[in-house]
Amino acid sequence: MSKKEVQKVINEFKRSGKDLLSDQSTKWLATNLSKIRTQIRSDQYNRQNPSQIRSTNAIREGAMLFFGYDPKTENLEFWDTFPLVILLHKEADSFLGLNLHYLRPNVRADFLNSMLRLVDNPNYTKTPNAIFKATYPMLKGVSKLKPFKAAIKRYLVSSVVTKINIIPSNEWKYATFMPLEKFQGATREKVWVWADKYIK
Repeated sequence: MSKKEVQKVINEFKRSGKDLLSDQSTKWLATNLSKIRTQIRSDQYNRQNPSQIRSTNAIREGAMLFFGYDPKTENLEFWDTFPLVILLHKEADSFLGLNLHYLRPNVRADFLNSMLRLVDNPNYTKTPNAIFKATYPMLKGVSKLKPFKAAIKRYLVSSVVTKINIIPSNEWKYATFMPLEKFQGATREKVWVWADKYIK
């Protein structure tokens, strides 16, 4: 499958006249983009994205990131080789973030809608530079953000194997539901079943 199918869904969404800021728009995108079963070539998407950098130094906490990851030295049962991460905290050798791919699309839609209430700019759909103003203590204290427990991951900078794409805030809702996840060690359905236990 090519990006053309995804673009077709996005064009249909734009023609529908739905307000991108609404919760309903998030759920519409989750339903329709998640119907695309075959994954986009994640590596190709990564190469084609123009906002790429090598270091996390210039990335603000609260940004949404997409990158290639190969945890060769980590003992993991399964992992996502192309994480889509909301950056919470960064250190010299690692960073903590929420990988939205670990949540099944309907859960991801509700979680994203809750997270979007924590954005620093209410007009995030019209600007590329908004960020999420979320912290780990805040996530623990809000019941609607409970799925964060399945999504929160620490990434070693040394295991990042591509340039890091910063997803513009006016593309968050589209990027969140594009079928870019590529799990190793388990199918995405098995990962989502594993993640469901954190939501109940």
